[in-house]
Amino acid sequence: MVLRPEPVVRGSRLPTRRPPAPRCRVRGAGAASPAGQRSGRVRMRRPGHGRTAVRRTWVLTTSTGVSTAMNALFHLTMVVLLVATVWSAVALVRRTRQRREAWESGLTAPARVVRAWATTQMVNNVARRVQWHEYDYTTRDGRAIRFKESGGPRDRAEGDTVPVHYSPQEPDKATAVAPQSGKDAAALVFWLLLLGGCAVFLLYEWVSLSTALS
Repeated sequence: MVLRPEPVVRGSRLPTRRPPAPRCRVRGAGAASPAGQRSGRVRMRRPGHGRTAVRRTWVLTTSTGVSTAMNALFHLTMVVLLVATVWSAVALVRRTRQRREAWESGLTAPARVVRAWATTQMVNNVARRVQWHEYDYTTRDGRAIRFKESGGPRDRAEGDTVPVHYSPQEPDKATAVAPQSGKDAAALVFWLLLLGGCAVFLLYEWVSLSTALS
């Protein structure tokens, strides 16, 4: 018995398709390999790598810009606080000098209370009530003067008449407070020490936080 097999063509004989290999770029010109290929450094290019790099760069740039703005705002705030502290000390010394000149001049005049009101200030998180008065008086040479002064008594009302002290050089810087040089000097020293302590504290915090931020 002789069997004669016949070949049958089937689809499985075709080579299977492989997924496309990732593109690569050969950089550098090395020595030629035995197979005729040139050796070098191969860098794989991943899909979406460029978009990720751009996104990371944008995030880093934004973070750097925000940090720089916050640092600038912090330094500006500290400068403003220090300037306000120094200005308060200078204004306090100037007002004390003006009152002392008014007392030492020996010139007095009757003044009428034109207006009386009160304001509230926050000192070390404590509400402090400040009484204000506005006065009208006439100097010895006939000049009509109006001035405002803080710290007067609360029972002094509009229409009252009180004596005021003034200097001929600055009649608008008069005072309705009775002469009390010792008490005025003690109050000046107290407030200057308090403002000096605030300035030292601000400088210390400025230096410490600047070092931490850098």
